[in-house]
Amino acid sequence: MDVTQVIALVLVCICCPCCCLCCLGGILSNNSWVKKHKRLNDEKSQIVSTDLGNVEYSIKGSPPYVLCLHGTPGMHDGEIGYYDYWLKHGFGVIAPSRGGFARTDSVQSFEEQADQCAMLLDKIGVKEVATVYGTSGGGPCAIYFAGRHP
Repeated sequence: MDVTQVIALVLVCICCPCCCLCCLGGILSNNSWVKKHKRLNDEKSQIVSTDLGNVEYSIKGSPPYVLCLHGTPGMHDGEIGYYDYWLKHGFGVIAPSRGGFARTDSVQSFEEQADQCAMLLDKIGVKEVATVYGTSGGGPCAIYFAGRHP
C-alpha cells in the first residue's frame, strides 16, 4: 500500500466509528426527548384511521390550510416556528406526523406517505390546501403529494 491508501484507511477507521456514535447519540437523545414530551404532544393531536393506517395530526387556524410536513426526526408539532409563520400570514396549518413517526403508522415509501396525507385530508373533510410545505425529510413526501394529489 502506498501512503495515500494508508491515510485513507486510517481516516475511514476513525471517521466511521465516530459517525456511528454520533448517529446513535442523536437517536437516543431524540428518543428521550420524544418520551419526555409525548404526553403533552398527545394532548395537542388527533388520530384518524385511513386505508394506510392511523395518521396523527394537529390543526391550527382556519382555511385556507397549508399542509406542513415535518423533517426527520420529528412529528406533527415539530416545526412550530414555521407553522407560526403560516398562521401569522392568514393560513391555517394541518400538520400530520409522517408515516412511521410518533403515532402515525409506518408506510414503505414517500408515495404512500403522500397518499396517507391525502387520506387524512379526506377523513377530516378538507377538500383542498393552499399549498404543501415540506422541510428536510418532509420534502420528498411534499413533492409526491403535489404530484399525486394536485
